Amino acid sequence: MSETRSAKRSVIEIIPSDGSYAENHLQLLNQQSALRQAINAGIADANAGKLTSLATVKAKWLSR
Repeated sequence: MSETRSAKRSVIEIIPSDGSYAENHLQLLNQQSALRQAINAGIADANAGKLTSLATVKAKWLSR
């Protein structure tokens, strides 16, 4: 999380006059951080043996 905070500060310092660009960039950083957290949680689950079968994944995708 400290990476995101330092990145937020650097974006605002680099682009102080273009608030909308900086805001969009910060939103992207937040989305990437959330995705990283979800990936890490999935890896932790896999390492703990909590796996989902390929058949279950395919069925879920096909039901969409």
